[in-house]
Amino acid sequence: MFYISVHIRHLGNHVFVCQLVVAVLCWLHVTLDIKDMYVNLPIPGILLITNFWLNKHNNYNKQQNENILHILNVIIRQNYFQHEGQIFQPEKGIAMGSPLSSTIAEIYLQYFENIYIKHWLDSKEIVFYKGYVDSVTLTRYRPTP
Repeated sequence: MFYISVHIRHLGNHVFVCQLVVAVLCWLHVTLDIKDMYVNLPIPGILLITNFWLNKHNNYNKQQNENILHILNVIIRQNYFQHEGQIFQPEKGIAMGSPLSSTIAEIYLQYFENIYIKHWLDSKEIVFYKGYVDSVTLTRYRPTP
């Protein structure tokens, strides 16, 4: 069996564009891209996921975690742009030029990898996996019963 298809999947406020799916017998190759990742990351989601990782890896110091989240919230909300002489503050997203943007995006994507892909990696069904900034390419092998 061989087929090519294109899917768009919404997970919450996120749009994952599955650019290419190729299946040959038991093999599945998928390329995923997150549409306009930086500007579409919701601020409450960023804080929630950062809190998840802080609690998972630093659960001994709750006050320190709260301080980190507060500082992160202040930094993220310092996002302004100017258009036609007016200054705007976006309701969601992070600035692409910010020194923290790539780190925030990585924390965010690690969470989705942990939730949606880790079980395949642990079961050795994924024979190839590569992630880069806002895209993922993977090849999955699942023998037929």
